[in-house]
Amino acid sequence: MHQSIIHNLSAPVDIYSDWIDACDAVANHTNKNLKKDLASNDNDYNSENL
Repeated sequence: MHQSIIHNLSAPVDIYSDWIDACDAVANHTNKNLKKDLASNDNDYNSENL
């Protein structure tokens, strides 16, 4: 759920831009965690097969 603070000068495009920025932040965070998990899994796989 996304929440944005609005005031009398807020335009719909401002709310949309805030929402897009929040989605991008979540996607970047998820991507970083996925890469870290994959790297960890690769290391586990390599150490088991030595």
